[in-house]
Amino acid sequence: MRTAPKWLGRVVPLLAATALLTASAATPAQAKADPAFDDTYFVMQHNTYDAGDSLTGWLDSGFRSVELDVIDRGDWAANPAGPYISHNGTTGDFNCSGNPDRLGDCLNDLAGWQANHPGSGPLLVFVDLKPSWNPAFAWGAEDFEKLDRKIAEILGERLFPADELYRFAAREPYSKGGTPLRKAVADSGWPTLSQIGDRMVVAYTGSKFGSLTNKAQSKGLDRILAQGKLPAGFFCPDASKDPNELDPWDTMKGMSETASEQVVCSNIESRDHYEKVAERAADLNQLTHLYGGHVFGNESYTYNYIAISHGITAIGRDATGPEDTFGGKFPLVGVSRSVPGQFQVQTSKLTKKCMAVEKAGTKKGAKLISEKCSKADAQRFVYTAEGQLRPKHAEKMCVDINGSKAKAGAKIELGRCDGGATEKWQITADGKFQSYANPSFCLAKPALLGSQLSVEKCRDLPTQRFDLKAVPNWVR
Repeated sequence: MRTAPKWLGRVVPLLAATALLTASAATPAQAKADPAFDDTYFVMQHNTYDAGDSLTGWLDSGFRSVELDVIDRGDWAANPAGPYISHNGTTGDFNCSGNPDRLGDCLNDLAGWQANHPGSGPLLVFVDLKPSWNPAFAWGAEDFEKLDRKIAEILGERLFPADELYRFAAREPYSKGGTPLRKAVADSGWPTLSQIGDRMVVAYTGSKFGSLTNKAQSKGLDRILAQGKLPAGFFCPDASKDPNELDPWDTMKGMSETASEQVVCSNIESRDHYEKVAERAADLNQLTHLYGGHVFGNESYTYNYIAISHGITAIGRDATGPEDTFGGKFPLVGVSRSVPGQFQVQTSKLTKKCMAVEKAGTKKGAKLISEKCSKADAQRFVYTAEGQLRPKHAEKMCVDINGSKAKAGAKIELGRCDGGATEKWQITADGKFQSYANPSFCLAKPALLGSQLSVEKCRDLPTQRFDLKAVPNWVR
């Protein structure tokens, strides 16, 4: 296993291969980057088939990931284009070339676009299996097998299949009883973007409602594995709150041991502390798809910063027109964990001062002060999914506002993490931490070494802008 990603510690604008960046975002230095596929993030329009004038229009805009919902309706396996595209069971004319649209119409559109844009790089395609048409009987084990085979037939050489990843990571062809895919990928990772080339990585999410999703995926994957082969696509079961289940020697909740051994992708809902699951997945070179909103809307800078900093692969956005790169800081395709999610908060980069918990206190009311930067755990903070800043030495405590109200001059101290608004902070593109309780107030630096931090009315002042220095990951 690669114990630390090669991008750790780089507090710089995100990089990506030239073909994957919009013209405005690329620079000559950035153009040389060729990250591994698992070290890359992709911004994605949620339900891409149902937004915009055409599916390939999203690729023209710089996106390299799409989501396609399908339903288990009718004898779709007998149709060359496979199942219908749909979210709620209603078939129709979406933004692909069919009418009504089927999965094959959309996949052929993507393949045609790649053929017309050589050197554009890989596409990450999520096929989300919806149970809404027939919840009781939709997506049985045989249906998974048929879908996987159908996708392989439609895409042919355009597909980057699981067995090719296995040969890359394990250095030998797949065989039943050999090294599990999950273990091989944990040890060796994925090929780079240029090594995969102009092909598609297809991942499967969904299938049933709630806790039945993983059971259905497990049955489908086990059926394919029983034939002595890996699937063409990658199964992405729902991740629980337990990051340990992602380990090569552990089992995904609701899945069999044999199925879990071959899973290298997870579907993650945005919720409290998803960063723990995301960090573990990134450490193990697994892909992740993040969906939904939580404290912050998924179109916001803060949401995207948190997702990128903790290693999420695919970041779903719900907003119409989600092309925002936040001034080029977050290209639509970039390097994951290239901004830090575990860091020192520098109150002065020039004189090497950092925010710290005074005397490494662990109780409510301990002051947050400016002191000389060191390797002390009381100077290291994790930025959680809900926007909390938790110190490494006291991870049940949060950087909070005295008096539980954001107002001018209010002092910063430790508080017990209880979900309150004053313990949550919105990071901004210009380096500020706005109070979630009242975004018109920002974290402010003290003038003197040893003095306590406070909140002040947000203004364009250097005393309210912080540099974040990445530290070695401890969240596991």
